Amino acid sequence: MPADILKVNSRKPTGIKQSMTTMRFSILVATMNRPQAIAKLLDSMEKQTFLPQECILVDQSKDDLTKDVCDAYVKRMHGRDQVFKYVRQETPSLVKARNRGVDESTGEIICFIDDDLILNQDYFQRIAFYFQD
Repeated sequence: MPADILKVNSRKPTGIKQSMTTMRFSILVATMNRPQAIAKLLDSMEKQTFLPQECILVDQSKDDLTKDVCDAYVKRMHGRDQVFKYVRQETPSLVKARNRGVDESTGEIICFIDDDLILNQDYFQRIAFYFQD
């Protein structure tokens, strides 16, 4: 199944050089049967001071509840400059899900995050800061 893709808005944060905002920065989330956790994670992503250029969610769930949460996020974030990819992974395995996400990624930097995180507003800004020239 091909990945569903959406562009979402990226805000240039303070303290980040222009070279970092042009570097491809991706996040990858592997999940299985945790739609409530994904909803909280995506809600916290909306509040970031710096959005990665790409977010890939690899879903290993047997039902469509996580996909429904992702579809709602896509609608809320419509018209922005971030690419969101939803990928269905039939074989449940964290390693296979992460490898699938890496295969789908276009980022120069890939950040793996757990599906049950609630991110501080500057989470990605702080990561990006350390990868500046």
